[in-house]
Amino acid sequence: MRKSKLFAIMLFLTLVSSMLAKEFGKEDYRIYKSTDGKEISLKKMAKELSKYDVIFFGEWHDDALLHQLEADILPLLDKKTDLAISMEMFERDVQSILNDFLDGKISEEDFLKKSRAWGNYPTDYKPIIEYAKKKKLDVLAANVPRRYAALVSKQGGDALNQLSEDEKPFVARELKVLDNQYKKQFMETMSSNMGRKTAMGMGKMLDNIYAAQCIKDDTMAESIYDYLMQNPKKTVIHYNGDFHSESHLGTANKLHLLNPKLKIAVITPVIVADDAEIKYDPEAKDLGDYLIFAKRFPTEKEKKVETPKMFKNISNTITEHNINLEIDPYNKSLKGFDEITLANEISTKDTIFLFSALKISDVQINGKTAKYELINDEDDYIGIIFPKNYKSNKLKISYAGEIYFPLQGRELNQTHDGTKGIISAAENEGIYLPGANWYPLLGEGLADFNITVSCPEEFLLLTSGKETKKTKNGMTVYNWKSELPVDHLYLVGNKFELKSKVVNGVELRTYLLKEDAKFADTYLTKIEDYLHDYSQLFGEYPFSSFSVVENFFASGFGMPNYTLLAKEIVKMPFITLSPGVIAHEFCHNWWGNSVYVDYENGNWCEALTVFSSNYYQNILNNELDKAAEWRKKAVLENNLLPVEKRFPLKEFVYQHNDDEAVIGYQKGAMLFVSLFQEFGEEKFFEAVRDFYKTNKGKVASWVDVKTVFEKHNPKPKQFSMEETFDFWLNSTQLIGLAFEDVSYSDGKISGKIKKDVPINLLVPIRINFENSKLEKEVFMDEDLKSFMFQVEETPISIEIDPNAYLMKRISQQSMPYNLNRTLNDSPLVILPEKGEMKQRLQMVASMLAGSGYDITVKSADEVTDEDIRNNSLLIFGEYENNSVYKKISYPKGFDFSDNSIKINNQEILSEKGSAIISFASKENNEKNISIYIWNSPEAVSSFRKMFHYLNDSWQVFDLDIKENAALESGQIFPVGKNDLLYRF
Repeated sequence: MRKSKLFAIMLFLTLVSSMLAKEFGKEDYRIYKSTDGKEISLKKMAKELSKYDVIFFGEWHDDALLHQLEADILPLLDKKTDLAISMEMFERDVQSILNDFLDGKISEEDFLKKSRAWGNYPTDYKPIIEYAKKKKLDVLAANVPRRYAALVSKQGGDALNQLSEDEKPFVARELKVLDNQYKKQFMETMSSNMGRKTAMGMGKMLDNIYAAQCIKDDTMAESIYDYLMQNPKKTVIHYNGDFHSESHLGTANKLHLLNPKLKIAVITPVIVADDAEIKYDPEAKDLGDYLIFAKRFPTEKEKKVETPKMFKNISNTITEHNINLEIDPYNKSLKGFDEITLANEISTKDTIFLFSALKISDVQINGKTAKYELINDEDDYIGIIFPKNYKSNKLKISYAGEIYFPLQGRELNQTHDGTKGIISAAENEGIYLPGANWYPLLGEGLADFNITVSCPEEFLLLTSGKETKKTKNGMTVYNWKSELPVDHLYLVGNKFELKSKVVNGVELRTYLLKEDAKFADTYLTKIEDYLHDYSQLFGEYPFSSFSVVENFFASGFGMPNYTLLAKEIVKMPFITLSPGVIAHEFCHNWWGNSVYVDYENGNWCEALTVFSSNYYQNILNNELDKAAEWRKKAVLENNLLPVEKRFPLKEFVYQHNDDEAVIGYQKGAMLFVSLFQEFGEEKFFEAVRDFYKTNKGKVASWVDVKTVFEKHNPKPKQFSMEETFDFWLNSTQLIGLAFEDVSYSDGKISGKIKKDVPINLLVPIRINFENSKLEKEVFMDEDLKSFMFQVEETPISIEIDPNAYLMKRISQQSMPYNLNRTLNDSPLVILPEKGEMKQRLQMVASMLAGSGYDITVKSADEVTDEDIRNNSLLIFGEYENNSVYKKISYPKGFDFSDNSIKINNQEILSEKGSAIISFASKENNEKNISIYIWNSPEAVSSFRKMFHYLNDSWQVFDLDIKENAALESGQIFPVGKNDLLYRF
């Protein structure tokens, strides 16, 4: 089931954390001195390390054991040295913020907000900082700000020459790009990560990435060197990823070059397999002075949720569930049993998990009550273990409990909220039981489900599977049998009105609350269109039914053969039936719910689903202008995403927030747009149908996607699928394109196009004349490709990819102003000095900060002219309640007063009118201004809607029209150089 595996994993993280909070011992790690291979204690190692000037502690960033040792060694060293701490995890430009926190001048909340602390700070680095704070130790924010490393990664070391005098102190004074063993190991590692045997063909891109690695090493080394020049009696322990110091290379080598007299020690971890004995390996002796041979204990990563330890190395799984339950919405409870069939016989190694809100009344094996023990019953899940092996692979677990967990809520830029489960008869609630929270679970894998549930007849229930039901004595008994094996099933219900129709053997249904049942026919008609269109494109629809189900979530969820639809938008079919809403969930019946996702190797299904629905549905509707608009927004959003938030497409697993969706949804879908352009419609969907037919009912990965497109590639000599998928999946790079030497003479346009990516491209070109346009293409199999076009008119201009078929890089000068740009430029948020909205807006500002945006907040009466000149601004409120509106200049056609809002030369006179507008600051052309202005407090129902309109320069709303649909929108572009456009 799409999302359900990951949802269950996320729910288990609390349990995993408690499992990892253990005392690590000799069975987990041992420390050896590399000179003689003898084992040494942590205390003895600390004593010996006190003789050194600098100690490099190499870590695996996501390993709980190493983080524990990093914290444990501090008091041992602190007793014997005048100690200071240096850290890769903080960057030079936040040194003052780090100092303020250590000195108690700012709160932890402010510190975390402003210091760009890593996502695993609370579990992994907080103990180090708290110790330093308690003992008043200096801590160096040693690393280069990632924006400068990213600049080098994209443009090479020469890009540092662009830095202003104010920026230079944050970067090493000298970039030393050494051609040594470190470079060789780096290139081999990068090539391996990119799925290549060698770095051949990567050329300048890998050279730039290596230079970016070097600027980190140089900056960290210089940070330590400069500190010791001022504090020569100090001993510095520096924490960094092990590659930065392994074998005295990287940062350790750069520090040695700065001062060869320093005594430098390196601690390096060496991984040991879970089932292997921990012992010294002489082949590792050159990796460091002290070696920690250790088993892995991963903690939660910042961007990617790891599989919990309880799911790893488990040989047994559940292959079949036979669930029989009674649900009582009026008492928020359920009771019943699950007869489960395991892949193997029950053994003492098996741990079966059950949601802790449920209490076990009996466990039977072979029809007899079995002995069992419970573990971890203080967490979200209890574990059931057995004291002996059984000659059976079947058992029956009876259980009961009350399940009522209100929605958890979400931050402003999060798409989904969640709950551990709800059973309720209350208005605006209902029944929602997420996968794994209403039946037992053992390991990972697909299972068949046979479910029988009884419930009061006024409640209609639904889950995935083929349904039968009967009603008697005020109770309805449902039975569902899964039509394909699935990883988890969700159960939902409420006092619905059901309407259905059968089309080509598939039952289409709506489950809507009474007040919204009038929309049933509208939904059924449109779903029939989806069934016809997508069955032709992908292959036969995989289930016997599809249902639209109203729910209390603020967003939708797609399950096998049904989708949940938010109550707030059920009554807005003009939104829900637009591309990318119900169409998106309908496509998930193929992608994610029939062909399953190998999450450990990346989530391809959201990319293919977004392409199929959010994008291609526009083409099916013959709305090509909207398809072009979608492509342009996808390209724009990827360009607007801060460099530090970009990650390879292959690492996308699940959309936790809008930033991750830019990669997994938009960039992923643009991969399929690119393939569609290269293959043509017929061959593209031929490959898609083959992918579905080959992988239906199976788990598939990006490798499987690549394999089928390789098989159907109509132009293998021009487009290598190996190179294409390598680039799209493993690189964070956007495609750089630019004109060179363009000229026009005697009816001929000639010139060159430059690209900076290692793949062949089909580059669309548009030639603009006074009253017409001419579309052309240039096939780029070289980094610099010449072109020549014969034309019959005098051209006005020539453009590269004006309709955004390529995920190209757009220069800052060419991007429109929008709210996204403003929010990502550490804006000053200006609240009105008066008015009834002020308190709500203060909460909005807190939510912005809590959602990861670096903001400063002031009331309008606190804002100075210097504030306006030196900051990007986000201004809220009615014109009359925020005096800053009168202090700034607006673009032509935009004007505001106490009585009206004028947008693009049109006035918004409605009392319920509002607008979001973004533009350049005329006081400082390097800064942006965004305003969210309204005519009255009644005009704004939710500030969350801001995040639906991040990328247009202006959006107009009116609550009196179409229930707050956007009325008009547009773009405001900078005036300046554009590498993608040449004017004759």
